Amino acid sequence: MVSMNESEGTCEYVFDPDKPQTWGGEDGDECHIDEDILNEDGVWSCPHDQAEDAELCVFHLPLGEKPRDLDLSEELVGQVNSVTAPDTEEESGEAHKGLNEKVAQRDEAGRFPARQFIGARFSELSLSEEQLGDGPDADIYLSHIQVDGDVSLTEGTIKAHVRLQGARVDGSISVSEATFEKEAYFDGLIASGIYGKESRFERHALFREITCEGALNFTGAVFEHTTLFSGAEIGGITRFTRAKFEAGVGFGRTVFQNQAIFSKAVFETEAPPLPSRASSRARQYGYAGGMYLGRVAVSFNETICNDRITFEQARITGVAIFLAAVFRRQERSRPITFEEAVFEERVIFGRDETSALDESDRPARFESHAGFTDTVFESDSWFEGAVFEHGATFTDASFGDEAVFSDATAKYFDMDQTRVDGSLRFDNATIREALSLEHSTVREEINLNAAAVSEGVQLQEGTFADFLAEDAELSNSDFEHADLTEAALQNTVLQDSNLESTFLSRAMLFGADLRGSKLFGAVLGDVQIDDNTQFLGRPSTAIDSSPHTVSAIRSQPVCIYDPSYGDDSDAVDIDKAKSVYRALEELAGRAARPRLQSQCFVRRQDLQKREYWSDATQSADTVEERVIAGARWSRAKVARATLLYGESPWRVIAGSTSFIVFIALLYPLGEWLQPVGDRPITYARIAEQPELFLESLYFSTLTFTTLGMGDYIPLGFGQVLATANTAFGAVLIALLVFVLGRRAAR
Repeated sequence: MVSMNESEGTCEYVFDPDKPQTWGGEDGDECHIDEDILNEDGVWSCPHDQAEDAELCVFHLPLGEKPRDLDLSEELVGQVNSVTAPDTEEESGEAHKGLNEKVAQRDEAGRFPARQFIGARFSELSLSEEQLGDGPDADIYLSHIQVDGDVSLTEGTIKAHVRLQGARVDGSISVSEATFEKEAYFDGLIASGIYGKESRFERHALFREITCEGALNFTGAVFEHTTLFSGAEIGGITRFTRAKFEAGVGFGRTVFQNQAIFSKAVFETEAPPLPSRASSRARQYGYAGGMYLGRVAVSFNETICNDRITFEQARITGVAIFLAAVFRRQERSRPITFEEAVFEERVIFGRDETSALDESDRPARFESHAGFTDTVFESDSWFEGAVFEHGATFTDASFGDEAVFSDATAKYFDMDQTRVDGSLRFDNATIREALSLEHSTVREEINLNAAAVSEGVQLQEGTFADFLAEDAELSNSDFEHADLTEAALQNTVLQDSNLESTFLSRAMLFGADLRGSKLFGAVLGDVQIDDNTQFLGRPSTAIDSSPHTVSAIRSQPVCIYDPSYGDDSDAVDIDKAKSVYRALEELAGRAARPRLQSQCFVRRQDLQKREYWSDATQSADTVEERVIAGARWSRAKVARATLLYGESPWRVIAGSTSFIVFIALLYPLGEWLQPVGDRPITYARIAEQPELFLESLYFSTLTFTTLGMGDYIPLGFGQVLATANTAFGAVLIALLVFVLGRRAAR
């Protein structure tokens, strides 16, 4: 160590926070000096002796004027370790040997000026394997130093508070395997790289607003107290692999320009007492004065990640907050991944319903794919309002409490084989493709109220307590084998969905639209429907607002299994169609939907008739089978034409009227009808007296209704016509009574 008392005076260097040129800064640069170290004039004056033949000390001399044979690193270590708090006067004299009285004694705040090197210039600074700053009140002030090369503190033990705020290091700074027994302050540090592999920080470590142009590597580092990287900007790859944060870490407003790797990192938290005036926000999450004091283990508020970030196999034991974080996507970037991570307390990527967070807090935004495969969320998880532009995967994830994705926007969600011990909420969410929940288990409700899922929900063999999807757009969903018992689906659009073998017992389907959906094997017991519930027809077909229109009367909507559905249907299956029609008949009967019941019955009979025709012309093996099938087809054909299988009294009336007129037209052909006391009625007489045809029509009607007044005599073949008229009249009248009675019963 150079003997400072041989110089003529004290260093004339003055650090003025308001004059950046005194500390190597530029106008607008932020000063990171502790105000309590400044004098009454608001400046700091260097306490060290002048160098020989110079006005500045060796630490503040320009690099070209420093003594070439002087090792500044060794000199700094000597200065730091030469001032202690000795127990005896003899020890004090030995310890302070070579120092002037000003630097060897404590100042009014109890600090040793000998350990103050603010604004110093170094070509490089190597303090590796050194033990620095013993003593209970040790502080090493290296604020705003300028280093042209590297700074090395590797493998050393730093017993003092290290203050490197605002330092500018053209090279890299390494603290790998170093141990900091007291607070370490790196706020505002600028360096080309920062390396702290296997380092240990036993007190607070503050890296706020640092600028790291290259890599930042704290692989395996241990941070025993609160750690902050808030406002940092990191240009290279960030590595915190296997790092351990024992009392919370904050990355709020940090910008990661390259990859950020937190794989296998551990984020723990402690909960020291909060001040009596702490806000509700502080009491909920332990946040106050820029320090995370309580339950928060990691915070990425307003963080920007311009490349991939990974938390694979990380463990977070406290609250994790990612509000307003932006995970951007570049062409070469890989997915954002939290795979196999464990969140033991609440995780917040979106708005929090507890109102502990400000309303202005924005949800996170994922511009690349987000991967949460095998992730464990032991408490509630909040993604409300979060944006997943390229989708998110939660396959095999586990949620110990409710998972909230309300108002979220995503390309898709893959949550196959996911377990949620609370409720799963997607109300008001917008999903451009599909939401997949195949083989997933939700202990409480799934809430999709007012959600819009363009390609539907995939819920095959899913298990959950309640399913709420009122006013939702869930077309193209797949609920095969799912249990939707007591599901609330009012006004929900489920067009072109797969509901085969789905349990819909006691489901609320008021106003639901299931046109084009597969319903074979679905359990529809006690399903509640109304006049606005739609089952039949193509989704592209407009629904008549009133059943009392010609188009509504003429429409013949069918299910997706029906061959008449359309050429583009790959689900045509006559047996499935008949089964669905049968189930809907029963459902419509219970719900007082006679029109739906009639439509399903007619289509079922039409399909049966179609099968008779197929057997008669193609399928049957023997002549006997073909003949019988043909006879049944003929019977069905007549039944449809005359009374629409018993569903249309108007067809019976129209058929009866046509038959009466037909017989009336036959009587004049062969003089087969003679009024009593007059000549037979012929077409020649009708040409002269047209009203004579009304007499033929009158007699045909009387005979059809089996009344007969005795004022007309059928002649010859007319007696056969009268007999047939009577027989058919009895039959058609009986059928009319049957059809009217059937409809009245409904």
